[in-house]
Amino acid sequence: MQALIRNRSSSPKPVIDALRAAAETGAYASVWSALEAALPALLRGTPVREAGAFIALAVECASRCAAKGGIPEVGTVAGRTGSSQTVEHPRLLRDVLR
Repeated sequence: MQALIRNRSSSPKPVIDALRAAAETGAYASVWSALEAALPALLRGTPVREAGAFIALAVECASRCAAKGGIPEVGTVAGRTGSSQTVEHPRLLRDVLR
């Protein structure tokens, strides 16, 4: 997933929509597992376009399945200044995972 999006081989919107649809069926833990694995690559360096939407979904899924732990790239982005979705959502996710 992250390789396709980072290389711009695929638009992020259909991926986000598919993950959101899966989460809405109650598969929050499964979607969280996929996002947890993908987020480091999506956030490394310059975050990919639409990263905020992935992180917003990750916040919802992590909250609903009581996920704990940390993702270093989330912490790095959360520590940046600014108020864009790409910075605000990592802060929320960091707090949920504590």
